Amino acid sequence: MWAGKNRNQHTLGRFFDDLGAERAAALTHVSADGAEWIHDVVAARAARGAVGQPVGAAEKPPEPNGSCRAAIGQGSVPVAAGG
Repeated sequence: MWAGKNRNQHTLGRFFDDLGAERAAALTHVSADGAEWIHDVVAARAARGAVGQPVGAAEKPPEPNGSCRAAIGQGSVPVAAGG
C-alpha cells in the first residue's frame, strides 16, 4: 500500500519514483477513475497496456479469478492510494 498527500500528477509521479522502473514494468493492470492526468502518468510510467478503461466503461465487468488474493504476501506490487 502506498499513499501520498494531494491527488495530482506530482503525487502519482512520486509513487512511480518509489516503485522504480523494474516494478513499474511488471504492472499489468491499473484501476483508476476517469481523470485524464492519471491515464497520462500511468501511460508514461507503467508497463505498456497497464492502463484500462474507467470503471463503468466496459460492457461487462471481468469475472473474479482470485489472482489478487493469491498475490498478497508473495512480492505483490504496491497499489497507489490518493490522499
